[in-house]
Parts: sequence; C-alpha cells; structure tokens
Amino acid sequence: MSSIGNALNQYLKLGINRLEAGRPQRAGSFSGACVDRAISLLSEFNNAVFIVDDQKQGDNGPVIETANKFFGEALQLDAKLFVEASGDQAGARLEEIFAVLADEKKILLVIASLEWFAKDERLAKLFQSIVKKSSVPILGMTSISGFRQL
Repeated sequence: MSSIGNALNQYLKLGINRLEAGRPQRAGSFSGACVDRAISLLSEFNNAVFIVDDQKQGDNGPVIETANKFFGEALQLDAKLFVEASGDQAGARLEEIFAVLADEKKILLVIASLEWFAKDERLAKLFQSIVKKSSVPILGMTSISGFRQL
C-alpha cells in the first residue's frame, strides 16, 4: 500500500482495506451497463450506489471493474464492521478517514453495507454532509432493503 495505507493502517481492524483488482469478470450486458452507469454518476456527482442481491454481497466484479476504469485504486470500508467496531467513536473516525482520503487524489472509497450509516441519525447526518462536500469519490453497495432504509 502507498502512503495512504500508512495513514489508514489504524483502521484495518475497523473494516477498511484495499480493494484488490481481480481477474476480469465476464462482461455481461447487465454488469457492463451497471459499470457504465456508475462511472457516469461518479463523474458527475462523485458518488454512486450499487444495489446488490443479498446472496451476492461478496461479488465485487462490477465494483472492481468500476474502480479500475474510474481510478485504478480503491479502498473498501465495510460499514457494518466499522460501526460495530467503532462504537461511540464512529463519527469521529469516519471524519478522520475522509480527511485522509480528501488529501489523496484518484482513490475511490467503496462502502459495503452502506445502510449501516442510516441506523444512527448522527452518523447518517455526518455521512450526508461528507457526501455533499464531494471531496472523496464514493461507491456504495447495499441491498434493496438497505437502499430503502437510506
């Protein structure tokens, strides 16, 4: 990992890690369209959300393809693990992570289980303010039920 890794090492146990590029996935028309749409949204708004099937939460093919096409480097934050491990410090730690990432350029933050930020009103408001700043490109992943929560 680059210097970004050194700055974020303390968060590894809290659910953040480097999203490793995998072998190219079969490019079906649906996944290709999803990737193109995500890149379009990232280009315009600096954020996008993939709605994933609950059974396919581990299928990062479209996410990896989007990261590779959009920036080439991505970090993944598992929101569920992050919120559970951070406890009362989740808000402060989230702000710290975004401050580090805002100083870096060309790094996409992929947030798995995005709906976990909606479970705490203070954390949801903080996350909304971060998204509005558009200082870090964000690609969220959630299920359809999680999307409704958001």
